[in-house]
Amino acid sequence: PINVAPIPETTALGAALLAGLTSGIWQDIAELESNWVPAISYEPRMAASERERLYTGWRDAVRRTQTVPSD
Repeated sequence: PINVAPIPETTALGAALLAGLTSGIWQDIAELESNWVPAISYEPRMAASERERLYTGWRDAVRRTQTVPSD
């Protein structure tokens, strides 16, 4: 599953959460996690066998782009 943050600028969000954690606004990471509400969640729908087949093809394509032809 992919959980999308409610704030698109996750670098700033992470810095703010860390600042709040170190300054005592939140007790621990578990408290931060209990308040997390994603904007949207995506669940995989593709069969694992199909995903593996496509991934294998992608890896092969990447490998072929890295091969230097011989003279």
